[in-house]
Amino acid sequence: MPSRPQVVTVTVVALLALLAGCSQQMEGSPAPGDDSSNPTATTEPSTEETPSSEPSSKPSLADLQPCDVIEASDLASLQLTSGREEKAGGARVCLWRREGATINDSYTVSLGLLNDQGLDDLNAPTIEPLPKLGSHEAVSFVDSLGTCGIAIAVGDSSRAETSASGGDQQQACQLAAQLATFLERRLP
Repeated sequence: MPSRPQVVTVTVVALLALLAGCSQQMEGSPAPGDDSSNPTATTEPSTEETPSSEPSSKPSLADLQPCDVIEASDLASLQLTSGREEKAGGARVCLWRREGATINDSYTVSLGLLNDQGLDDLNAPTIEPLPKLGSHEAVSFVDSLGTCGIAIAVGDSSRAETSASGGDQQQACQLAAQLATFLERRLP
């Protein structure tokens, strides 16, 4: 198990990498998952409105909490644990861990919500557009530290991001893409 200073260092590096947004081209693109596993994708009418039922219009990005956006079953499918919310710059961030048998099989995965920064504000020398994720524009990036990320537009002046670092870079990119697919379903 890594020592506390190593965990803190990895966390700080992941947050800085998420916010730095330096990128290079990466192959592939995230593919939307099957909505049949999403319990909120039902079309059954409700006879009464309750705070826990999904409203006909989704809340604004500012209403979302980064550690509560992703369904527990989706987090479990990615083997992510220990969600911890933090603030970094203008982002509200949730960090999770995916623990492998060795440090090379382990990842730090994050989700960031940026209420006042759109895709045009992404600070990266090279940004690669992706096919739309659901109804949202998206781009991918890999920063200078090897952290893979997906940024999703939520209107012109806000965005949500997923990123992953550690272990094998290709696997980290896949984790960021899978988390982005789950995230997109919950965005306004």
